[in-house]
Amino acid sequence: MLLHYDATVAGSHLASGDYNVQWENHNPAATISFLHGSKVVATVEGKVVDHGTKYRSNEVVYSAGANGARAIQEIRFRGLSEVIEFE
Repeated sequence: MLLHYDATVAGSHLASGDYNVQWENHNPAATISFLHGSKVVATVEGKVVDHGTKYRSNEVVYSAGANGARAIQEIRFRGLSEVIEFE
């Protein structure tokens, strides 16, 4: 997954760059790990939600704070209908 911008996810800061995302599903809660290379750089809580439509590409949905800082709200994966949502 490519982050085009520096962003926070569930309180953890991620610099722009390419990450592998792994998760352990607790139905619907999930523990999500962001890896840069082989190093885990953040582990956060989120939830897995089925949107019912498979996505054509990997996508990151951001929200912007009043100061312009971005926060990751959702991650969508190519070929899957499940997304990871963050509070």
